[in-house]
Amino acid sequence: MILAALILFLASSLAQTNGTWDVTGYLSVEAIQSVMTVYWKVDGKNITIAIVSQSTGYVGFGISPDSANPAMIGSDAFIGSVIGGVASGRDYYLSNEATCFQGDGVCDDSAYGHKDDVTVLYGDLINGVTRIKYTRPLVGSDAAPIDITIADGSVGFVAAYGASTAIQYHSGGRNFGSVNFITGAATIAADTTDLRAAHGFLMFFAWGFLLPLGSGVARWAKKFGWWFNIHRLLQSVGVLATVAAFVLAVEFSTSHFDTPHKIIGLTVLCLSLIQPPLGILADKWFSLNRDGTPVFPDYVHWFFGWSAVILGLINVAIGLFVFYANQYVALVIAYIAWASLVAIILIITTIVMLAKYGASGESH
Repeated sequence: MILAALILFLASSLAQTNGTWDVTGYLSVEAIQSVMTVYWKVDGKNITIAIVSQSTGYVGFGISPDSANPAMIGSDAFIGSVIGGVASGRDYYLSNEATCFQGDGVCDDSAYGHKDDVTVLYGDLINGVTRIKYTRPLVGSDAAPIDITIADGSVGFVAAYGASTAIQYHSGGRNFGSVNFITGAATIAADTTDLRAAHGFLMFFAWGFLLPLGSGVARWAKKFGWWFNIHRLLQSVGVLATVAAFVLAVEFSTSHFDTPHKIIGLTVLCLSLIQPPLGILADKWFSLNRDGTPVFPDYVHWFFGWSAVILGLINVAIGLFVFYANQYVALVIAYIAWASLVAIILIITTIVMLAKYGASGESH
C-alpha cells in the first residue's frame, strides 16, 4: 500500500513537472460565472481539459448524459485538487449525491473494478486560483453509464468546486450547461444563487417562525377569544410562503425528489396544503355540546399540523447544512440553536399548559 502510494505520488509529480499550462488554441466556456473557466482541445482519440477556478479546494467537471437537462446524478466526472503543489485527480461516476458507499454515490471508477481513464498533466495553486489540466479518451474504457462518449454534438456538463480538497457537497459552487466539444458552441444555465437564497429565507420564515407560532397559538391560547383568527392568519401566510418556496425550488432544481431534503420538502408541502380544509371542517363542525374531540377532522388536523412543523424545522436544518455548511458555518449553527430553542419552548409550554388546563384546553 505504501509503495503504491509512493509510485502514484512520483508519477503525479513527474507528470506535473513535464507538463505545461499552455492552453493556446483551446476552446473554452465560463462554466461557473466569475469563478470557473474550462478549456479543452480534441487531439485524435483524446481530449485535454484544463480547469481554472477561483478557489482552493477540489474542482469537478463532468459529462452529463442529458444535454437538455444536465444534472450531477448520472455524470461521468473528473474531480481533482492541488495539495502541496501536487495535482491529482480521478475518474468518477456519480450515481447520486452521497459519499461513495459500496459502489453507490460519488465513486471513483477504479475503486469498483472500472478503469480510471484520467491522466493528470499539470496543476498549480497560486494566489487562491487552482489550475488543473488532464486528458481522457473521447470513448471511455467502460460502457455507459460509467463512461460517456464525447462525440460531435451537444452534451450536458456539470461543473463544481468545493471549499476543501476533501470531496463533499459543494454548496452553491456549481453550475450546469451544454457544450459541443468539437465546435465549441455552449449554453450555460442561469445563476440560481438568488433563487436558492430566497427559497431558504421563505422556508425559514414559514417553518422556523410562522407555523410553529401559529400551531402554538392553537394549542395553548384557546382560553382567549382571539386565538382562532391569529392562528388562521399565521398559518395562511406560512402556507403561502411554503408554496412560493416550493415553486422556486422547482425552478432552480435540475432533478426532483431524489434526495432526503427534496422528499421531506414535498411531504411538508402536501401536509401544509391538507391543513386548511381540515381546519375549516374542524371549525364548522365544532359544537359545545359534543361529547369529546373527534378523531376526524380534529385529531387528524392536530397530527398532520405538528408532523409538518417538526419535519419543516428539521428540513430547514438539512437544507442549510447541505447547501451552506461549507460557506456559512455560523448560519447553520445559529439556525440549529434557534430550532432547539423553539423545540424547548414548545415542550415546556406543553408541560405547563397540561398541568394548568388539562389535555384539551378547549375553548372555541
